[in-house]
Amino acid sequence: MDKLEKYYEKLEIANDELDVFRDGWDFQRTYEEYEVESELFYEKIAVINRAIRLLKPFKLKDKDGHGSLMTLEDFVDSCKSGGFIDYDGFGNYSTKDKISDITIYPSDVEANELRSNFTHVTWYNR
Repeated sequence: MDKLEKYYEKLEIANDELDVFRDGWDFQRTYEEYEVESELFYEKIAVINRAIRLLKPFKLKDKDGHGSLMTLEDFVDSCKSGGFIDYDGFGNYSTKDKISDITIYPSDVEANELRSNFTHVTWYNR
C-alpha cells in the first residue's frame, strides 16, 4: 500500500470516528460543547486532507475565466497578512495558463504545507 492509499484509509477511519461521535451526541448538552469536542475530529480530518492534497496526482485544464489568478508567492503573502482565511474561499494550484484539480486553502499556508510544483493559485472568493 502506498503512502497516498494509507492517507485515504486514515481519512475513512477519521470520518467513521466523527460519525460515531455525532451519532452518540447527547443533545441535552450545549452546542458550544459540541463545537469544542467535535473540533478535534475536524482538525484530524483537515490534517489528513492536507496530506492527501500534497501527494495526489493532478490534472490540468485550461483557465475558464473564473477566479483570480495570482502567483503562489502573492497568495502566500496575502494569507500570512490575514488577507485570506479559509472562510473567505479557496483556490486551486495553477500555472500561468492552466488550473489543476488540487485545492489550496489559506490554512495550508498557515500549516506551511504547500506543493512546490506550481507557480500560481487561482483564487475563488466566496
